Amino acid sequence: MVMVQTGYQRLDPQKAQKMSTAFDWNGTTWYPGIELFGEGVFIDLAGDSLTLAGSRADQWNDRYRSDPDGDPSLHPAHVWWHTLSHRLLRSLSVDSGYSSAAIRERVYLSVQDGRVTGSGLLLYTVQPGGDGTLGGLVALVNRFEHVLSHALGDVESCSNDPLCQEAPSVGAEGVACYSCLLASETSCEHRNQRLDRLLLAENLP
Repeated sequence: MVMVQTGYQRLDPQKAQKMSTAFDWNGTTWYPGIELFGEGVFIDLAGDSLTLAGSRADQWNDRYRSDPDGDPSLHPAHVWWHTLSHRLLRSLSVDSGYSSAAIRERVYLSVQDGRVTGSGLLLYTVQPGGDGTLGGLVALVNRFEHVLSHALGDVESCSNDPLCQEAPSVGAEGVACYSCLLASETSCEHRNQRLDRLLLAENLP
């Protein structure tokens, strides 16, 4: 795997102009990057089996449809996958030998005419050397039902309830806190945004 930095933004990442890191050399455009080694687990659902319902799904649908840019991370399917990812991060770290901060996520979502045509989740760990190839993640594939059961076992409750559950009523984006969902910055590709524990609880896989 090669990780490349195509650009960066300062201050507000939603509004700041993106600065490119590209440079030309001998007529070819290059980007700074690094070769990484690791392992990962890809998870998806067969066909169009992801059908979300409930009050939280309706609220995320309203936000997605009202967004002028059509931000795909606001789609309830993306929020569902992202929330499931954070639950699995914690569950995988128990048996894989990696800390939760070492496991990263990548959510994939394809939406056409408002309908989800494909979605999935990649949980992986990478390192510049060989430390990311110890096999701890792929070894859990045969025990994934146990991992999933552990991840979803107490998703309907949080030690910070009722404060966590009532967070959207006071302006929070979704039902999430450090006790139940939020992960380290090295793991989450969306800065711990677009998470909703109750959306997942209303639509358990």
